[in-house]
Amino acid sequence: GQFDDRLKSSGDLEWGERVYRAGFQQAYAADVCVAHPARHSFPDLRRRTLRLAGGVFGRFIQPQHSLLQQNMTFSRLLVDDLTPPVNFAISAFKDSRLSGIRQKLTVTLVLIWVRYVSVVEKIRLKFGGIPYRE
Repeated sequence: GQFDDRLKSSGDLEWGERVYRAGFQQAYAADVCVAHPARHSFPDLRRRTLRLAGGVFGRFIQPQHSLLQQNMTFSRLLVDDLTPPVNFAISAFKDSRLSGIRQKLTVTLVLIWVRYVSVVEKIRLKFGGIPYRE
């Protein structure tokens, strides 16, 4: 079928999961490249984070689910975002492309900021906000 145009983000992931569940064979195409634009400012990164958080919220918090199920899923989404990104921080500090402690720490702090922006957006959506889509 088509991409679910109700989703604000992650439509490709949802579609791929449907393909898998339907039993179709998926293949990796090494000669295919998908380009995603780099974000060069905090406002750009914030807009991307809001869109992605809305996509995750819309994908997992379904109106046909019971209120209990919605609340349990919502709680899991928040815990995922609020869990300190220890593995990422370790990876950042081992990454040879990042030079010096300052750059490694900056990357780690930006990731933490992104996660908290995501949490705030999911809470806003839980209380009736409309998903952001630019």
